[in-house]
Amino acid sequence: MHEIGIAHRDLKPENIMIQKKDGKLEIRIIDFGLSKSFEPTVEDPAVFSSLSGTPHYVSPQIIKGAYDEKCDIWALGVVAYQLFSGGDFPFDGENEVRVYKSIRRGKFQLPDAAQQPAPRGSTFDWKYMSEEAKDFLRCLLTSDAKQRPSAQEALMHEWFNGEKKMQRNPEF
Repeated sequence: MHEIGIAHRDLKPENIMIQKKDGKLEIRIIDFGLSKSFEPTVEDPAVFSSLSGTPHYVSPQIIKGAYDEKCDIWALGVVAYQLFSGGDFPFDGENEVRVYKSIRRGKFQLPDAAQQPAPRGSTFDWKYMSEEAKDFLRCLLTSDAKQRPSAQEALMHEWFNGEKKMQRNPEF
């Protein structure tokens, strides 16, 4: 989508479908009602300004009101966290305001094997998650959109192919 200049702006599990075609499973993104087009060759970190998306999946930049297509990468990070953890959100709160505050802080837990219990009462046993998978989540859920990988860069992460191809900022 990003290569052809489309930002979805509302990625969440309900908008991701799996289709079986010619014996292979294909991922399909649906519901482009909030999507916007942009010029993929222009370096503009603040292409969009309207608050859009589902609260648990919006990036810090959406909340601040200046963002680009990397808001979709953040949302995929939330979806991946949910898939890995069995449904937990990396950023949570009792109401929408607290969820947004949690997202703006950008801090989430990925315990190592020695840390138990899991975050916020999760039933997921994090010690079985690979360090590559944890690193993938950290990359997608990087608060600074400039440091967050593009979709193409995220696909080059070692978690997908077992090779270290994506260079990360060492402070993350």
